[in-house]
Amino acid sequence: MNLLIQNGTIITMRSQKAIRQGAIAIEDQNIIDVGKTRELKRKYGRGYEKVDAKGKVVIPGLINTHQHAAMSLLRGYADDLPLKEWLEKRIWPIENHMTAHDIYVGALLTAIESIMGGTTTVNTMYHYTPAENEAKAFAEAGLRGVIGHVCFSRRKKEDKTALEDLARSWHNKAS
Repeated sequence: MNLLIQNGTIITMRSQKAIRQGAIAIEDQNIIDVGKTRELKRKYGRGYEKVDAKGKVVIPGLINTHQHAAMSLLRGYADDLPLKEWLEKRIWPIENHMTAHDIYVGALLTAIESIMGGTTTVNTMYHYTPAENEAKAFAEAGLRGVIGHVCFSRRKKEDKTALEDLARSWHNKAS
């Protein structure tokens, strides 16, 4: 799909200035050009779906640097407790009952919510399982991710195995 976002105020990462009455040309999900709307309309006027961003600011995708994506399923659960009590008495006991599918579904929900809110990359760490996991959910949703596995001293061998499988199965996969 070819897309021309036009007439907006474009914030770029390459200069200190915003491009007013700016445009972004996109081909097959790749940004191919950024500049003034009048210039880009001449170059990419035909065969492009147009999005009018008049009165809008167009920014690069946001990056969430700390997330436990699967925990979206636990949102609001006992959130009025101090951290230690929240973890030890509420979260860890319920996590003992979560399945790989629960982790996948929670991560999928977070991925979709992230994309809808303008976040394009998420760094997440949770309990990795080979069959269903955060990496699979992010890949299916089209969200970039830095995926980790939470490690505990009580299960060093299992955590090492999980980390090795995660790296082997998902590093540089799914674009």
